[in-house]
Amino acid sequence: LFLHSYLLLIQLKQHYTLLFTDAPIVCSDKSPKQCKQFPDQCKYNKGKKKTSTCDPKRAKFDDDCTQYSKNKCKQYCDWSGGVCHHKCGTDIKKKCKKAVDDKGKKICSVVTVKNPDYKTCKQIPE
Repeated sequence: LFLHSYLLLIQLKQHYTLLFTDAPIVCSDKSPKQCKQFPDQCKYNKGKKKTSTCDPKRAKFDDDCTQYSKNKCKQYCDWSGGVCHHKCGTDIKKKCKKAVDDKGKKICSVVTVKNPDYKTCKQIPE
């Protein structure tokens, strides 16, 4: 009886180990040292503390331009590549500062925000 239960325990332990060794690794919970232990799945982000985004100056300038067709893509939106998109939807600072509506009024401003990925361990996309 003892030998039988001992063999059963070994089989359960092996099965338990197999179940948890193939589990996906969650990179966001890792410290910098732990992150470097999984170079195939995780990458530590040492990027910039702050990032710049281009946002509309006022709420009235904000518009969901993707819903418009070529004929209705006006005012705060631009038509390019077969899609209507907002003029503030750029990462280029110069383009953001120069974005104007149909009347020539500036509608976008560059906003500096804290980088949410700064000094974090991120999952490498497959």
